[in-house]
Amino acid sequence: MKTIYRITFYVIMIIGIFVLSAACFQGALALTSDSCISNTENEGQCKDCCDCLDGDADTRKDCRDACPTRDFTQNSDFITFDAPSTLGPDGDYSADLDTETESACKEYCDGSSELSCGDRRYCRDACNAEYSGENPNNGDPPDGDPPPNGDPPDGDPPGPGNGGGISTEQAISDEAQMKTIAFSGLGFLTGDLCSYTFFPPGKVSDFFGFQYWRDIAPNGFGHNTEFAGRISDGVLTILTDDQVQKLVDMANTQAELVDAYGYKRFVLIKAFRRLLDRNLPDGATGLDKDAVTEFTADLYAIDAEISYERAKVIGGIVAELTDAQKTELTELRDAFNTLFEEAGEGGSIASEDWPEASRNKIKLDGLTVADGPVLVSTYATQLFSWYLGSVEGDTYFCPERHGTYFGSFYMKDIPPISAKEGVTIDTNLTADMGSDFLNALDDTQEALVTDLVDIQRTDLNNIVEKRREISETLRLFMDGTSADEDDVLTMVRQYGEYEGAMMYHYATNFATVGNTLTDDQADAVMGLRLDYYERFPDYQTNPNVYDCTGAWLYASKLTEMPDIENTDFLFGVTDDFPEDTETVVQDGAEITRIADGLSFAEGPAADADGNLYFSDIPANRIYAWSEGGGLSVFLEDSGGANGLFFDSEGNLLACEGTNGRLVSIDPRGEVTVLADEYDSKNFNEPNDLWIDPKGGIYFSDPVYNTSLVQDGEHVYYLTPRQDNIVRVVADMTRPNGIIGTPDGTTLYVADHGAGEIYKYEINQNGSLSDKTLFVSAGSDGMTIDDEGNIYLTNENGVQIYDSSGNLIETISVTEPTNVCFGGTRGQTLFITTRGSVYSLGMSVSGASYVWNTDDEGKGKSHSADYNGDFTMEFSELLRGIQFYNAEQFCCGSDSEDGYAPGDGDRECIPHSGDYNPQDWAIDFFELLRLIMFYNSENYAPCPEGEDGFCPVL
Repeated sequence: MKTIYRITFYVIMIIGIFVLSAACFQGALALTSDSCISNTENEGQCKDCCDCLDGDADTRKDCRDACPTRDFTQNSDFITFDAPSTLGPDGDYSADLDTETESACKEYCDGSSELSCGDRRYCRDACNAEYSGENPNNGDPPDGDPPPNGDPPDGDPPGPGNGGGISTEQAISDEAQMKTIAFSGLGFLTGDLCSYTFFPPGKVSDFFGFQYWRDIAPNGFGHNTEFAGRISDGVLTILTDDQVQKLVDMANTQAELVDAYGYKRFVLIKAFRRLLDRNLPDGATGLDKDAVTEFTADLYAIDAEISYERAKVIGGIVAELTDAQKTELTELRDAFNTLFEEAGEGGSIASEDWPEASRNKIKLDGLTVADGPVLVSTYATQLFSWYLGSVEGDTYFCPERHGTYFGSFYMKDIPPISAKEGVTIDTNLTADMGSDFLNALDDTQEALVTDLVDIQRTDLNNIVEKRREISETLRLFMDGTSADEDDVLTMVRQYGEYEGAMMYHYATNFATVGNTLTDDQADAVMGLRLDYYERFPDYQTNPNVYDCTGAWLYASKLTEMPDIENTDFLFGVTDDFPEDTETVVQDGAEITRIADGLSFAEGPAADADGNLYFSDIPANRIYAWSEGGGLSVFLEDSGGANGLFFDSEGNLLACEGTNGRLVSIDPRGEVTVLADEYDSKNFNEPNDLWIDPKGGIYFSDPVYNTSLVQDGEHVYYLTPRQDNIVRVVADMTRPNGIIGTPDGTTLYVADHGAGEIYKYEINQNGSLSDKTLFVSAGSDGMTIDDEGNIYLTNENGVQIYDSSGNLIETISVTEPTNVCFGGTRGQTLFITTRGSVYSLGMSVSGASYVWNTDDEGKGKSHSADYNGDFTMEFSELLRGIQFYNAEQFCCGSDSEDGYAPGDGDRECIPHSGDYNPQDWAIDFFELLRLIMFYNSENYAPCPEGEDGFCPVL
């Protein structure tokens, strides 16, 4: 397009000199593949340049394939290239259409010496129109029917009806993109981690054109919530039993891969939410674009594997369709088109109006996976649209295709799909709500959203070209041939890279907008979401009906948020450990299985001698294990006991999930109920607990296997006198693991439902304050060592974080459920998993826990009190004096408890009386403390800020 300006003669002269110079420079450049890539302004111009290379068709194709990999913003010396054209876009390209397949047609275009280089792309466009737009299955229409999609108006891709102007060009237009980007921003700022996870299954492996078919349906009825199901039912009726079985078999094999794709999305979603919450790793200032792009490419590598296998199976079925089946598929399409036309503008589709072929339900025998019916249904709709569609239809995507990490699909789709009857979603909804969102922002905030249109343009155009290439390659299977799997992987990974770059900018700008909203703006923005919900009757009766809890795997509800790997790497912070960081695992130690064949092991706890106790929840038992005695049953009929913890008197405290109560079990197995209700209502399902230095008990009360009894899932505190229960945490999705520091100042709680660990300051009365996010990682059970490191159990294994929230080590264990320290010296880590229990030697010890168990302040004896009588005798004092005079302390004999003075010949660790263990000796002040212990009657926790126990004088 040319624009004429009124300018002076001198300016014209200057421009003329510049043009002549540029022409001279262009003439100096050799037209090669490298110069096309390095000296053009965009991908389209690069490909036009490649078409003009000398050489054979493969040379030109290799050059074009390299264009999408280039960042053209790095180019500076441009070829002002206008490819010569003889025929132009409306020329006669009939010679290329004499070929039998689309791929052969395009090979002619690339290699023909009769075409000018500027006509090659128009020739390929003619191939697209001939073989994919007009003839389904790249052959003649069945039974002489007219072309299934008609002639595309004004160059739009072919499709049923006029499509209301729907096309790829419309989808990527600035207007459509601006409003759908805004709609994604609205979903992000008003949603939560749960709502972001909802993801329509059809968005995975969506290179088969069903999105296009759905969007161009007259009057928008393709968006009716029954449409896809009716299509798939009709297709399955048309297919033979053997063909349906091929889809069933593919569902069984692909389900795990499809789930893997879904779960991997959660990592990006979690990182984007961290950005909005300003919960950045230490040293990070924002997302790392390269890390996000690489991760998204890895995500799409899974999509590539899924898509290749689908194309292979579905294409094989299409290639063997009989003429009768082809006719039935066409009639099914025509029936839907007629139905939509008769429904009229603004009408609805009554169930009796659906085509008869779409009413039949095929029994899907042989499915072995939970989501099998959904997968088979998806395959059937893709077969339908692929056979009756085109490359252009496959290339098309709705404008919001690449905003799937921000919760807009949940906001839009959940109300209608939750309705009791089929609902047609307003096709203007996205644009209208996007516009309203922009109107709620100030100029600066609005620009952050609208500028994304320009920022993403190159990547978006690259996506269109890449989708077209992917479609052309996958469609080879419908010709009875095959595609190269590595080529598909490369193309789909590139697609992922483009999307990753776009999503980096989306998340960054959305978070900036969210963090600058005023309270009034935040209320107005949330009001847009709530106003939409109020259109649906369910919301009128229950305003909380669309609240999101747990997570979604596609459109399937998960009861809880799954564990999500550490996302620090997406902010440019790696998990690499500093060179000076020492492992907390004992040198040479190996994980050892000590119990097996369990149903679901949980709640490990060690007694004063280091013996292990743990629950097997479904078996309704508590087991005991010791190094010398092995495994034995401690208690039958445990009330569904889960978390366990020993008090200072040697009683085993247990969270009885089935019975909904907290109990104390003495060494003989006698059970005493400590707490079974709050606010005159039973607890939900007590899960895990920790006892503080005063004897108070914190415990979590989520819901996993029962229905909600309380008004939510919370954390409670049973006071030391056991005469009052206080709710101390009431804002978590699903609290689970719980652990505190030995000094009783800090409590850590896992919000298993949100995949977060929070820490709290423990107040004098046991209440909690100063809630702070500790790490963005999920956990079931937790423990702590004497260096203040926190141990989490999640899908990554046992993850160990230092007190600052830095990941320092991961112990590889499958499906860990909980951990605790025990063993004779407190240096054995016990790990429960679903079916087994393991032990591992550690170089650190479990943290020492201290209690005050009565009103007079009597405390558990210091470890220097070797006979445990809560006093220090003269012989014990003498031993302390020996420690003082010794250079180091080593393990005592088998008959002695604790540690004895060493002679320097054995590996030693400090005695607990050595309050400064880094010096491996007792200094004068430590000896004085021992003497004070000797002169006191008992010992209690030291005042805040001091380590260990202090005498009660």
